[in-house]
Amino acid sequence: MKSKTNELLKTSFAALLILASSIVLSQESLLPCDEVEQEVLEDTALDEVALVTSYQPAVAIKRAQPKYPTSAAKSGAEGWVQMSFVIDEAGKVQDPEVQDFGGDRAFKAAALRAIKQWEYSPAIKDGKPTEQCQSLVRFNFMMGGKPGASRKFFYNYKKASKLVDEGNIEAAEVIVTKLHNRKENNRYENAWLWSIDHKIANKTNNKKREIIALKRTIQSAVGHADEHRSFDDKYIAYLHYRLFLLLADKGSYAEALATSEKLAKLNNGTAIIEKLQPSIDKINNFLASDQNLFINKKIDVDGQIFHRLARNSFAFVDIKGKLDTVEVRCDTKREKYTVAEEHIWKLPASWGKCILMIEGDSEAEFALVEVGQT
Repeated sequence: MKSKTNELLKTSFAALLILASSIVLSQESLLPCDEVEQEVLEDTALDEVALVTSYQPAVAIKRAQPKYPTSAAKSGAEGWVQMSFVIDEAGKVQDPEVQDFGGDRAFKAAALRAIKQWEYSPAIKDGKPTEQCQSLVRFNFMMGGKPGASRKFFYNYKKASKLVDEGNIEAAEVIVTKLHNRKENNRYENAWLWSIDHKIANKTNNKKREIIALKRTIQSAVGHADEHRSFDDKYIAYLHYRLFLLLADKGSYAEALATSEKLAKLNNGTAIIEKLQPSIDKINNFLASDQNLFINKKIDVDGQIFHRLARNSFAFVDIKGKLDTVEVRCDTKREKYTVAEEHIWKLPASWGKCILMIEGDSEAEFALVEVGQT
């Protein structure tokens, strides 16, 4: 982890569908999208607490599972899609966004088509319908059949891995690119492929690529049955450890701390957390300080980028290219703004943890500043 200084920030602003033997499974997480009870409690006398408020989360009444793409089913391709969405006052899904995915790109379109058909009885706050934000779902596109990798994939994987170990990165890249372009990669092959992608990124010191590869290696291994796991506990713990270090070095402190929390729950994770504890303490001490956190960002090819905030105040500086909007999706609130350079957004603590979704021209660059505590 290394501290980053911001010279630009002026002191003036301190499915279940069966297709042959294919299935789609969804894992859902929901959070309220209105002011939480804690905010009300803070402004309420103790003898009035019983009268404060009531909140009833949204309840699904219709879940249309994605149709397994025909081309993917025919080739045996598998994968996953991680999505974020909002449930409005009428119980309709609004603004679904793909946060990440692994496998065939056709899975993204299938997941988006399905989530737009979901319906809920809306969340109720004080007897009135309210939005529910930071609703998350992960769709797992899986086929039945034999677990593990095909002989052809495994042969090329071992060959590429050996080339990486020998330092012949260029030759390894040729093989890995071909493996990425295969349409028939299953969930086991996806995990191994992103694992070797991580090794190449590590050897070439491409930290952005390595972070993406690590995240997708971990996510691709989630759908494996215990008896057919691609990686043992020690390697899974290592992946989280390495991801923590890279996120911390990059200044993505909220993600780094979330990764350390996941690591602590893993087998073999406790011992690694003890080694990381000094770094975790440094991050927490820095976040409590008046120092500004300076993070370089670039809009991806899809025209957007996500960032998890560690603080409740942020700003944009040194913008190169066009940034259109920033949407703030918090545990209990969401807002969307146009981007103004050197304007400070200060989010109420009652909104909870927040993720920024920034949209603009592909390849636009900027510095995101998480403003110090004073």
